[in-house]
Amino acid sequence: TPICFSRSFKIKIKSTKKGYITIFDIYDDGTVAILAKNIPIKNSITFPNEEYDLVADNKDTIDLYVVIRSNKKLILDDFAMADEEFITDERYKNFDELLRFIKNKTFTSLRVVTKHRL
Repeated sequence: TPICFSRSFKIKIKSTKKGYITIFDIYDDGTVAILAKNIPIKNSITFPNEEYDLVADNKDTIDLYVVIRSNKKLILDDFAMADEEFITDERYKNFDELLRFIKNKTFTSLRVVTKHRL
């Protein structure tokens, strides 16, 4: 179901194994941003926490969220945090690197379509 303009949302993540989760947002231009990294998980968590929400843009977009569960903390030097000001650098349009990175890892994805409400 599309998410309309100015609607906020959260992602509930469940795991049958303890470990760590890392959440990526892949923008429609191929930019890969880390939303959260190496968060401990036992059963389930809701992201983001109660302090803020994910908010749909005021334009039509397609975002892909990728969640990786790992037994150990991941080293994520090749990817930028979503709140870094240089996230617009060309070097972070690295979806191909993310595909290689997740190759032998446990992951799931969620596609979110944002439709601007007229």
